Amino acid sequence: MDLWTTCTALIVSAVLAASSAAGTLELPEQEHPAAEGAAAVVEQVISERKLRSDQITVGWKDLVSGEEYYYNADAVFYGASLYKVALNMYYAEKVAQGELTWDSRIRNGRLGTLTAGSLENSNNGYSFTLSGAFGSYRNARTACAPYYGISEEEAQADRLYLRDHWITSRRMIRCLDTLNSEPERFPTVTEHLLNAQPGRYFRLHEDRWPIAQKYGAENVNARWLSTAGIVFVPERPFLLVVMTRNAPKPEEVISLLCVRLGDYALELRDGVSAEGGYRGGSPPGNA
Repeated sequence: MDLWTTCTALIVSAVLAASSAAGTLELPEQEHPAAEGAAAVVEQVISERKLRSDQITVGWKDLVSGEEYYYNADAVFYGASLYKVALNMYYAEKVAQGELTWDSRIRNGRLGTLTAGSLENSNNGYSFTLSGAFGSYRNARTACAPYYGISEEEAQADRLYLRDHWITSRRMIRCLDTLNSEPERFPTVTEHLLNAQPGRYFRLHEDRWPIAQKYGAENVNARWLSTAGIVFVPERPFLLVVMTRNAPKPEEVISLLCVRLGDYALELRDGVSAEGGYRGGSPPGNA
């Protein structure tokens, strides 16, 4: 943890669209070596767990090389509470711009309390208060669209996106990338995500480094189970999104992918040098 304290602190934080054939990123052999290795890791886990291609989508981005890999990149999955990341980014940006403070009242709640509960505990009541202040669900989704790399026009034309918490791994990686690369825009968001769900999801079997994560689950049987986050491997951090549908033991799948890709990040750190180096933030020293 002393290493983190010497770094610049990151002011943190309806139907499945069938596209299992359109998603895995094709990479020239010599141009994307890190992404090719990530692809091998992901595909090995999918094979070991005997998953069908329509049961999972994965997004990964190396924050040193900037390389990305996707499995079923544009397959639309039900992200459930993953929407809370972008929702709270919207309000945090208003605080950074001086339009709100953490003591501002949003309907019947204090903004700082609502944000902490929404991100750390996935409190639905608090999150509904934040989204309800937009006047309609459609308005809230439209306002948050830019964080996913979606224009207002694209959002208005995307019925699944506007109707419910449907998202792709590519769009969720864009959201995390915006959060991580511009921390001054979104104060406290990553800090709250670093505190979220200890011992679960990405952190179920991984405690070697801080992880800022948000999970999403639909129904008690976890028909849809997802996790998205920033994995702070020292000197080789990465973004990871895993969304599952009717997968056997989905939390184990999600955790295993995080562990294996963490191992791979250490291999990259120790064996591959990337021009320019990592320019994002680091988690706070007390994370």
